Amino acid sequence: MAYETYQQRAARAAEEERQRAARAVAAGDSDATGAPALAATLGPEYACRAGVPRWGPVKRWVADAGQLLRCRFGIASVGGVGPRGRVSDHPVGLALDFFVDRAAGDALAECAVRNRGALAVKYVIFRQRINSGSGWRMMEDRGSPVENHMEHVHISFNTAPGGSLASVRC
Repeated sequence: MAYETYQQRAARAAEEERQRAARAVAAGDSDATGAPALAATLGPEYACRAGVPRWGPVKRWVADAGQLLRCRFGIASVGGVGPRGRVSDHPVGLALDFFVDRAAGDALAECAVRNRGALAVKYVIFRQRINSGSGWRMMEDRGSPVENHMEHVHISFNTAPGGSLASVRC
């Protein structure tokens, strides 16, 4: 039930952000979307900014890494800043949750781990496994598919930016 409620809130927030971004693009506000400058540097796959879900006031390097990954993997739903019942990087703007199917999640998680330095990734969690750069290890059962990260890839980021996003290869 909590997962369904979260999904509904996330879908509403994503739609609101799509509408806001579309209005900004229509008004020619490239600063609001960030797409033109970043797309010029990173390639056209980065210019999918109009579909960005609202992920809140995450750190700039988190937003940039999240946008790059979201666009490269075609992910529509991404969660960001928000309260958590456990210790988490979400409240301070240093974590994103990418809601994906298994195949996309596996590819995204491996990409994030492989490009840890450039993306400033601290650790990745997916399907009750965690990887901080030294390989995947199982986590304790937290009691639900959401808490066990079965339907989303959680990426926590470092407190400082990484390297050049142009070097990211997925």
